[in-house]
Amino acid sequence: MGKGSGEQARLEKLGKLCELLRAKQAECFELAEEMARVAGGQAAIGDTLTTLRTFYDTVWCQRYTPGKDKQYIWQWAKDTALMKKLLKTLAVEEIERRMANYLKADDPFFLKNRHTFGIFVASINQFAEFSKELHEELPPPVGCKHLPPCCSDQEHTRRRAQDNSLGSAF
Repeated sequence: MGKGSGEQARLEKLGKLCELLRAKQAECFELAEEMARVAGGQAAIGDTLTTLRTFYDTVWCQRYTPGKDKQYIWQWAKDTALMKKLLKTLAVEEIERRMANYLKADDPFFLKNRHTFGIFVASINQFAEFSKELHEELPPPVGCKHLPPCCSDQEHTRRRAQDNSLGSAF
């Protein structure tokens, strides 16, 4: 073994240690943020997650098990991480609104999968509020019936092709 291989091994170890340090720093930052929230009178992250889980379970049960509650089976580690990720960009009320819209959706894919939480997170942007005013500034392409309306002929062509492949008639 030459001198270079020892140097390479040392650098690889340092790289791994740097990754571990960054992960620990991120944990410390999240802990400090949680402390600031609680000190400021806001709900702790655990309470917020419970609120969101309860809301999702309630609406899910209304659709799939009317008259019962606490029937949705959570994938705790995966779903909790996904929920925390959503909370970094969206307010609780907005997440709940999108959850309700998702659970009302009659898309065959959602129905087949019984509206799982993971699919909700993957498709969350579909359930954002549609603002007609934003899309009325420019008229949509001729014949466009999409919601939200297409902003260009190129977008309309792309969406029509996608609709045709899915069997829709726009």
